[in-house]
Amino acid sequence: MKDGRFSREAVDAVGWRGKLCMVNVKGDAAKEGVVYDVEEDTWKEMPEGMLLGFRGPVA
Repeated sequence: MKDGRFSREAVDAVGWRGKLCMVNVKGDAAKEGVVYDVEEDTWKEMPEGMLLGFRGPVA
């Protein structure tokens, strides 16, 4: 996802404690994930433990 281009298309994300969590694929495949902190206006890589267990929507 860090190499992807920004677009105007809608993406799915999970909101949790002031953060938006997004991954690029669904299921047990290798994933890339990012977390957007709304309060700090920053993007961070999703922690590996959170990424492996992510079962939410994908971007």
